[in-house]
Amino acid sequence: MLFLLIFMLALQPLLAFNELMFTESPQYSVALPGDSVYFSCKTNLPSAIENITWLHDGKPLKAANSRASKGLLTFRVSKKSDEYRDQVGTYQCIGGAQGSPYKIASLKAELSIAFLGEFAPAKPKSIEAFEVSIFKIIVSI
Repeated sequence: MLFLLIFMLALQPLLAFNELMFTESPQYSVALPGDSVYFSCKTNLPSAIENITWLHDGKPLKAANSRASKGLLTFRVSKKSDEYRDQVGTYQCIGGAQGSPYKIASLKAELSIAFLGEFAPAKPKSIEAFEVSIFKIIVSI
């Protein structure tokens, strides 16, 4: 009987969280080159046993240019287009209890980089229209 009581007490934290779910998930984000980006993720587990890891485009996130701590992922978007192209894509968190083989994955959040490209000067064009005329305007962008 004592063994059963000890066993039930050991399982109690797991039984209390049998419906593991996210209470905070990463959201779609648009950033400018040079901006800081923040993604956050949290489960309904107590923070003492919660373990959050991050994926970028479905692969474990390389920690070289980012910082992840207690469900918060932060990094600065590169100002160089050939570098920030590697930062765009989907970000996803994986959550669960430390040491547990059971994990859940959040929905994917997309990171897009906003930028202004070169504007080509437009040549002015004039169009003549007469009353009761039907005409078609073709615009190419």
